[in-house]
Amino acid sequence: MTENKQLAKNMSWSMIVSVINYMVSFILTPYITQTLGIEAYGFISLSHTFTTYIDIITVALNAFAARYIAIEYHNSRIDKARTYFNSVLVADAFLLAIISFPIFAIIIKLDVLLVIPQEIIREVKILFLLVYINYCINIFGTLFSSLIFIKNQTNITYKNKGISTVLYAFLIAGAILSIGLEIYSIAVAQIISTILYLIANIYSSRKVMPEITIDIRNYSRHSIKEIISSGIWNSFNNIGAVLNNGLDLLVTNRMLTNTIMGQVSVGKQLSNIFNSVSVLVVHAFQPKQLEYYSKGDKDSLVKSLIKSIKTSGVLGCTIYGAYVILGQQFLKIWMGNEAEYIYYLGLIALSGDIMQITNRPLFYVFTLTNKLKINCWITLVTGMLNFTFMLVFMNVTNLGGYIVVGSTSIAYALTIWCISLQARKYLNLKKNPFNFYIIRNYLTAIALLIGGLLLNQYIRVYGWISFALWAIPVGLSTFGVSAFAILSKNERKSFRNAVIGRLKRGKV
Repeated sequence: MTENKQLAKNMSWSMIVSVINYMVSFILTPYITQTLGIEAYGFISLSHTFTTYIDIITVALNAFAARYIAIEYHNSRIDKARTYFNSVLVADAFLLAIISFPIFAIIIKLDVLLVIPQEIIREVKILFLLVYINYCINIFGTLFSSLIFIKNQTNITYKNKGISTVLYAFLIAGAILSIGLEIYSIAVAQIISTILYLIANIYSSRKVMPEITIDIRNYSRHSIKEIISSGIWNSFNNIGAVLNNGLDLLVTNRMLTNTIMGQVSVGKQLSNIFNSVSVLVVHAFQPKQLEYYSKGDKDSLVKSLIKSIKTSGVLGCTIYGAYVILGQQFLKIWMGNEAEYIYYLGLIALSGDIMQITNRPLFYVFTLTNKLKINCWITLVTGMLNFTFMLVFMNVTNLGGYIVVGSTSIAYALTIWCISLQARKYLNLKKNPFNFYIIRNYLTAIALLIGGLLLNQYIRVYGWISFALWAIPVGLSTFGVSAFAILSKNERKSFRNAVIGRLKRGKV
């Protein structure tokens, strides 16, 4: 299969999985806020944010696993690749066993650390425990998926994820129809679906890469030290990321109210959906980028990075523009009375995200080149500034949730200009080939923001049917503007021909 066909297949399946996830969230979010309360939804979001704190420890081991395995594999050093894989597998099991003790202690005392209504303390503690168990299972599922990633067969991983997500949806529906939904019911369904995802990834990895087998006798302490020596900078980077984005709900819980925490959670969910689409697109390019780097093919790597920047820009600007125009009308139908407040929370968050999204493909350069120090320090410093800014302005203003999401967007704006400069330096390029395309993405987003704010005041939606009638032309229009502004004439023609060809064949 050619590179472009495999890329299209990977992206198609990533989009299918995204749609399934969003449909589940689309149905589940208003049900939770209406039956359990928006405060309960805030704790569900906070429990998943809790795992990002654990990532600070585990990411040092797992962030570079695929890189080390891939470099050895693509250079036909299979024994060494097998050693890296089994070393990470054993080290993950040992690390999770060690950190589980303090995690369990924290969960027991959770009502001391958080402001939790008395009547749901038990349910919230169970929720946090189950979310942590799900996190541990997913660590291993991700490790096996890295083998599929190395073979550039990520469409298989997305299929596995799609099947597990469908199972999750059926489990939630079954709980709603039979015993009703508790705060922790979602975590129970997630654990079952994640176990399926793990089993599917183990089976799939054996098919696509049979050379890499499970054998703990291949464990090497030296290999783990080598991976951690590189990955430790990812831990520092995650500290900065937590300060930038991961403490929002915790601070809201402690300093504002659980109601505002729930509203911010919904606004951040919109942001998370936006970012997850971008991550899936960027991820589709990365297997070939890793292969290019492993083989020293710098020209192909740069072309792939530029293509990824353009693709992320078109998709990101399309969604951003559509949200600016139709977001408030959508939220009125979806969430009811709190729509306007959540709309502006989401708009502020997405305005920061669009700056991050267009640079996201270049973050992988730091992993490829194993040069993370400067980027980590930048992220850490801006994270500290963001956290300080948030605390100060929450005390001296009444802006509440707007400060929580706004400070993060400002932090993103402070860091974006450094990324392409560092990527050029680490790839030893004479000129910066990325800035032109990045700036074009930004200008497109600004044009869509201004145009969207002028247009949205004339749009009125009274139900899902009228929303759908508006959504189709608005989505096509924002996509058309984005594609025209960001892609070249030949790229637009190639995209159009590819879509028409796949529709005629009826294939995904």
